[in-house]
Amino acid sequence: MAKPAHDTPVTAFISRRVQADRLEEFKEILNEFTPALEKQPGFISIRNIEPGPETNDRFISLVTFSNVSGQIAWEDSPVRKELVARLNAVVEGDTSIEWIGGLDVLASAHPTPKKWKTVVALIIWINVLGWTLGPALSLVWPDSAPEALRAFALICVNVGLISYVFLPWTTRLLNKWAARAE
Repeated sequence: MAKPAHDTPVTAFISRRVQADRLEEFKEILNEFTPALEKQPGFISIRNIEPGPETNDRFISLVTFSNVSGQIAWEDSPVRKELVARLNAVVEGDTSIEWIGGLDVLASAHPTPKKWKTVVALIIWINVLGWTLGPALSLVWPDSAPEALRAFALICVNVGLISYVFLPWTTRLLNKWAARAE
């Protein structure tokens, strides 16, 4: 199992076939990985993909670290060893692990929120900012200004704040909910 250079990001692609009657037990154990990983130096993200035709009925996990040293420390940790031992009790056959290094892996390792969940977050922020920015704009914008120009300014500020401040913050805050499979 060759690993990338120590100073580059690394993602482990882990593939397992779970015993059909023990999938829920497997998921419960797998859910214990995230809090343990979040305490690990260098941890960036974990993404789990449910078994299905596109995964050859295998459960796929993508675990990304900022460097190989962080990944090695995780592999050697007693917490990981205990969790893996419990997972192996509900897995059929061998577990496959493939290492990929470099920055190109980072983009694909982050979960993508479902579109409807992004829409919900957008609707909330549009309303909250609309209710607060409208009165705030009245305080600094002259009443004699054309209504169309006033609306344009309000929309520009609203879109800018949502795009660069509130939506990224919301995505990080609600990442587990936003990317969870239905």
